[in-house]
Amino acid sequence: MMLKEIKRAARSTVRRLPGEGRALTNAYKQLVVLRRIAATKLGAYGAASGIDPGRVYALDPARIGLVTNNATGQRAFDPRAERGKVYGGHWDRATQRFDDLPLAKAIRQRVSAEADWSKTEYYAGALAGAEAEVGLRSRAQLDEHCEHLDRLIAAARAGALPTDGGAVSGADERYPFEIGVNIDRDGRYLFNDGTYALGVAKALRLPQVPVKVRVRHRQWMEFRNFMWSLSKGGGAATRARRHHRVHHAAQHQDRTDFTSGRQVAHRELPDAHA
Repeated sequence: MMLKEIKRAARSTVRRLPGEGRALTNAYKQLVVLRRIAATKLGAYGAASGIDPGRVYALDPARIGLVTNNATGQRAFDPRAERGKVYGGHWDRATQRFDDLPLAKAIRQRVSAEADWSKTEYYAGALAGAEAEVGLRSRAQLDEHCEHLDRLIAAARAGALPTDGGAVSGADERYPFEIGVNIDRDGRYLFNDGTYALGVAKALRLPQVPVKVRVRHRQWMEFRNFMWSLSKGGGAATRARRHHRVHHAAQHQDRTDFTSGRQVAHRELPDAHA
């Protein structure tokens, strides 16, 4: 009670000061904002604090357009060792389109034109060793691999896909329907892992798929942390919530957990970065 009375008396005194009162108020607001910015920058290093790296988001696969190119020249971050990490740098300056990957094109041809796997660029590349990540050493192994992909396609068509990014019922556990994405500095989703699953989802034009965020860009985390600080309340933050500013800023999946300062459903929402 005493604290409220002190604050009320301070506000009353400041209002009575003509020019100085306004200057003090503006200076205080700027100090608060600078303090928030400093705190959000400090919190945007190392790991994404307070975010469950195993959390599943529902996302339109059409919004995953580019493939991650990280600093080491590899296509992706390790989905296990680097999940939940926050990195700066230029790894998010991707130019490789996911739809142009040989496997993505092969799945699309298989779904849309029922093309024989052996007639695709992907199949030829795998046999020649060009698709090194496939890890297949014979035509028989490659044919078996393609059969597993057919089962994944059939399960997706039948609507039998898991919603948690796990293995498809009755299918080989080496072919889970799990998609990993990274978030760039502008909030866009970049493909990280799960080529089979995303290729099938895009080819069948599924409306939503379960995805997990592996790595976030440091600049995105700074912005996310700043929005989080606004959602916690106090002064301008309270007024922003009253006018739904924080709500409208939280239309990105990675910010739905603090809309209006509380947990909300993780549904697909329109986004300025789509």
